[in-house]
Formats: sequence, C-alpha cells, structure tokens
Amino acid sequence: MNDSWTARLSNFSNGLVGVIAVLVVVQMVSGVLLSMWYVPSRAPAVTSNGSHATISYGSRIERVGSFTDTLGVDGVATLLPARSGDVVPSAAGASVAVDVANAPGGHLLRSIHHNNTGWMYGLGALWFLLLIVRVAYRAEPSAWWRAVVFLTLIIIGAWSGRLLPDDVYSEISRRIVGHELQEAPFGKFFASLFGVDPVAPLISRTWVMHVLTGTALLAAFWKPLSAMRGAASTASGVSRYWASRGLALTAIVVASALLPPAVTPVRDAVGGVSGQTHIDPWWVVSPLHTLVGWFGAELTG
Repeated sequence: MNDSWTARLSNFSNGLVGVIAVLVVVQMVSGVLLSMWYVPSRAPAVTSNGSHATISYGSRIERVGSFTDTLGVDGVATLLPARSGDVVPSAAGASVAVDVANAPGGHLLRSIHHNNTGWMYGLGALWFLLLIVRVAYRAEPSAWWRAVVFLTLIIIGAWSGRLLPDDVYSEISRRIVGHELQEAPFGKFFASLFGVDPVAPLISRTWVMHVLTGTALLAAFWKPLSAMRGAASTASGVSRYWASRGLALTAIVVASALLPPAVTPVRDAVGGVSGQTHIDPWWVVSPLHTLVGWFGAELTG
C-alpha cells in the first residue's frame, strides 16, 4: 500500500473514531434520560392498590369500590388491574412499555438509544477492519487495543441492554446465555455478575453492569473526545473536525430516531414464558449467531 492510500485510510479512520466517540456521548445522554423512568425489577407490576396490573391500549368500564369508572385511554399504554388470564408484566417491562412510552419524547429517546447501538457496532467493526488493513496492531498498538476493547464492550453493552425491557426476547436470551455460561470457565461468576444466573436472575444487577459498561466505553473514548475538543478551539479545527462529522452524526441520529425498536410481547411475570415462541436474533448479534451455525455452539463458544 502506497503512502497516499495509507494517508487516506488514516484520515478516514480518525474521522470514524471521532463519529464513534460522539455516538458514545449520545448513548450516555439518552441512557441517563431513559433511566429516569426505568424500574430494574422482575417483580410483577402492580396498581396503586397493590393488585396485579396488566398493560392495556384501550378503555374499559370497571367497578372501583362503590363507583363505576372508565379506566384506560384508547391508543395509549396504561396499567390496569389484571383480570383472570391477563398477562402481568414485570415492573421493568411495564416501565418500558408504559412509563417510557408515555413520557415526553420517550419513544424518540428509546429509538435513538436502541438503534444507536447498532450504528456503534457497525462503525466499530468497520474501524477494526481498517486497522487490520493498515496493520495498525504494529504501527498503532494503542488504537488497536482501543478498537478491541470497544468491540468487546459494545457487544456486552448491547446484550445486557437488550435484557432490560424484560420482554419475551429478553427472557429467552437470558435463559440461553445463563445456562450456557454454567459450562464455561468462570461462567458461573459472570452469570452471577450480570444477574443471569438461572437459579437467581437479578435484572437490577444486569442494569448496573449495563451502566458500568457504558461508563467504560466513555472512558475508552475520552482521549479522542479530548482531541476533538482541542481541535475545535481553532477556527480551522472547527471546520475540519465538525463539518463532516456533524453531518454524519446528524444523519445517524435522525435515522435512529425514525426506526422504532421491534415490538416483542412482554414477559408474563406471574405465568412465565409458556408455549412456543420464535425469536429472531437481533442483527447486532447475528454475526455470532451465524458463527454458531457454521462451526457449532461448542467451537464458537
């Protein structure tokens, strides 16, 4: 590879790092805002009088004490007293499906936080490939290790974050990973650390580890962010660092906001997961799913 192409790849790689660094900040800000409504508990959701609750998107007439009242609003997710046979979500599932959905800009925030993970994963993989082409593991070991740490953290963060809505997808993923970890070296420790131990699942611990993973991502990209702040202190730095990066970042955030997360049924915190349910792998972890199909679960693990 000649010097001209090496310089072009280096500039593109540095620009990619800048975009990823700002996306990490977007992820942190949206995550903090979502945490204002999120309740990290697998306990069944209850109404104000302590009875089990269910999620309703319509209105119904019900007797409350000595009065007959209309409960719920058509087209709006609301927690209503559960009847026999109703699905009772967990407090975590209800907080996502009801509280976040009804909060000002809640849908928008969740879409950005959810889809931004995919962008970070995709751009991180592209950055990693560029470093391989440039043989950066020899010339730029610090950038190489930052890319390795980033991809590791983003996979952990994406998986742990996908467990937090506590829907059917989350429950199936938790069970599969929790049981598989029992056979892996130090697997029981990691299962307990992330709250996915099959015997005692703790979504509050999963949430804490998700927050810590995000903090580690921010720490890993603190140096690129500092460099961008320094470059932005001059007029030429502003035009060079923020023009193209700003356009790319705006396009990514807008695209993330316009793509709502896939809707998966909430987990029944009382009845559990029963029957047959087919769940397609989230595209962020689809490459790992493909490797399992190619080489088998044991070799891939």
